[in-house]
Amino acid sequence: MCLKAALFPDRMFKVRVVVPKDSADKLVEKIVNLGSYEPAEAKVEFGAPIEWARRDLLVIMDHINKLEQYFEFFELSVEPEMGEPVKVKSWEEAAKVAAERAKKIEDEFEKYTSRIKEIEAKMFDVSTLISKPAELPKDVVEKLKETFNLIISREIPAELRKDLAVVDLAAKEALKISTEIVRKVALELLRLLEEEKKFLIEEAKAWASDYEIEISNTYALLLSVKNALEVLSKGRESDYFVYLEGYVPESFFKNTLKALKDYVASVGFALVHMVDYDSEKPPTYVKVESQSAKTAYDVENIYGPPDPREFVPAAIMAFTLPFIYMFMFPDWGHALVLVLFGWGLVNRKGWALAVFRPFGLRRFTRGTEFLGRIMMLVGTASIITGWLSAEFFGPLIGESAVDPAMWLWGALGMAPPLSFGLEHLGDTVIKYVLLSITIGYFHLLIGFLIGILNELRFGRPWKALHYVFPFMLMYATAGAPFAAGFIASGFGSDIEQMMYLTGLYFNEWMFNLKTGHIGPLFVLFVIALLWRGYGIKLELEHEHGRAQASIVGMEMFDNFLLVISNIISYVRIMALALAHWGLVFAFQVIGEIGGPVLLAILYVLANIMVIMLEGLVSFIHNLRLHFYEWFTKFYIDRGKLFEPAVQYTKIIIE
Repeated sequence: MCLKAALFPDRMFKVRVVVPKDSADKLVEKIVNLGSYEPAEAKVEFGAPIEWARRDLLVIMDHINKLEQYFEFFELSVEPEMGEPVKVKSWEEAAKVAAERAKKIEDEFEKYTSRIKEIEAKMFDVSTLISKPAELPKDVVEKLKETFNLIISREIPAELRKDLAVVDLAAKEALKISTEIVRKVALELLRLLEEEKKFLIEEAKAWASDYEIEISNTYALLLSVKNALEVLSKGRESDYFVYLEGYVPESFFKNTLKALKDYVASVGFALVHMVDYDSEKPPTYVKVESQSAKTAYDVENIYGPPDPREFVPAAIMAFTLPFIYMFMFPDWGHALVLVLFGWGLVNRKGWALAVFRPFGLRRFTRGTEFLGRIMMLVGTASIITGWLSAEFFGPLIGESAVDPAMWLWGALGMAPPLSFGLEHLGDTVIKYVLLSITIGYFHLLIGFLIGILNELRFGRPWKALHYVFPFMLMYATAGAPFAAGFIASGFGSDIEQMMYLTGLYFNEWMFNLKTGHIGPLFVLFVIALLWRGYGIKLELEHEHGRAQASIVGMEMFDNFLLVISNIISYVRIMALALAHWGLVFAFQVIGEIGGPVLLAILYVLANIMVIMLEGLVSFIHNLRLHFYEWFTKFYIDRGKLFEPAVQYTKIIIE
């Protein structure tokens, strides 16, 4: 698995360009073709804003929003596709061409949406009759009563005809019958309207399919024009010149600067300087080359983009995300399903759309592909623990001769090391608890090391030394006996030895309640806690100008609890693995009581439910361990992603 990714964001350069007004359009064409320049709002006193660009940008963005709303409404998976080059004399003309093309498509979509909205309005009126059929117009109700009163009066015996209570009751029963008729008619009308609505939607989809290339090309043209207008709208102009500025990452700096200078040299000039992070905050660009690291970086950005100066944990997360997940989801049959469906979401969109449609997937977006990449990443890792636990679609198949993993462990003459089988259940749970704590122990220590590095990069050595390092020392001492006991016992290969060594290390290193022995690590833990208290005092003084002793004390107590809770939180790895096995096993036991037919039905349902439910829940808990337990030790997340102006289709300024 290639994990190649930058550990720190690129240094950013600010590029300022001044060119004559008649050369500005050509310069912007060059910028968007390079795709490595993010425009920035001009901060110099130079002329006035380029108003026409701002105005046209709003128009183009409105067209983009309308098209994207139509795509969502009609469940269309439209991606911008590069068509034939568009030749124009200026970006102002390009905006007009793009708007005209978009208007034609919007008008066609509007024909369908307006008819659909009319149908939906009728459906709303009809649904009112279903929910409140008695709320008919008053004159209709009175007419019904009058009619039924006359009918009923002829059928009621003469001696009771003067009894108004009897007549009123009969009228109410008759009205009840009439409202039931209204309800039935309304339901039938709703069905017909729903069919008409579906027909119009399918007709719109068919039209969009016939004109797919034109729609994709127009969408690409709109996006390209939008990016060009954003460059111009953030610039300024005088009577004769245009001033633009923007950011370029170090990875693209040489090529971008050379291309710009080659063009600008004869007509204007360009100024370049490295951004001073103390005076301004540029966007963040991280060079990520491998697919696994890119997936991890996208997950990281769910929490928030990294600060331009901080360590980027994407390369580490490309390992820890699947590593933690695979111990939560140890079934190689279920893992294969995840990989298969993830591959389908990325590479076979038509097939995947048909499969996932019952679960709410209506169209493909960038998020859909992202989900597929995550499923492949974590699913591939879970195949490994599936073999270690000999689980293949649950214990019924996994613990039988059908499972190839059982052939392997049988040939080796040993039980699967992570098996939750009934004969191994107690040992495996104990082993999993220490395994989970050990994973959390090293995961958290890595986070603190990154935190120290970040503080040094931000020019805060006092905080690295007095605030982060002692906190890391508290975690290091508290978790050391458990991690050492697990590792020293051959990673839990000998359960009795593991339990003995863990207890021995804890009694010798931390404390022994029976003998009253105080170990060196416990002393170090107390020193680290006091040291952390001093760091909290410095942090409060730095942020608020003063530090109250009561607040420092509460923070120290909270930090003490955090050490325990953060480490124990990783025991959820064991809990989810046990739940994964236990859920299928529970359905298996119930099915065996009911016979082979019920067993087969329940076993299939259990596997489907576990793949969907446990697959999602395990990933959510995995994110929780990364975002809450891990990121809070170092991650700043105050950045803004680098978004360069790019061309989606070729636009040539003549």
